[in-house]
Amino acid sequence: MTTGEVRLRQRVDALLLQAEWNWFTRGARQLMWHWSPNFGWAMDSPIRGWNECLLTFVLAAGSARHPIDPGIQLCASSSAKMAWQ
Repeated sequence: MTTGEVRLRQRVDALLLQAEWNWFTRGARQLMWHWSPNFGWAMDSPIRGWNECLLTFVLAAGSARHPIDPGIQLCASSSAKMAWQ
């Protein structure tokens, strides 16, 4: 592993340790997007779909410091069922 790879891994680890994934549930059973220091949760947008949702859910569930509750819904959607359900 090169010095650059080591530094990158350290930076990514530090970033992931700081993410307060459980805060992004807002006490609900789903992860939310779009918080802003100027507007708060005005968009009130749950994470939906496969691309960013699945990656975000895996990172949030596996967080060492601020994991989401195991009961949080994966990729909440009222109109679509996940393939394995």
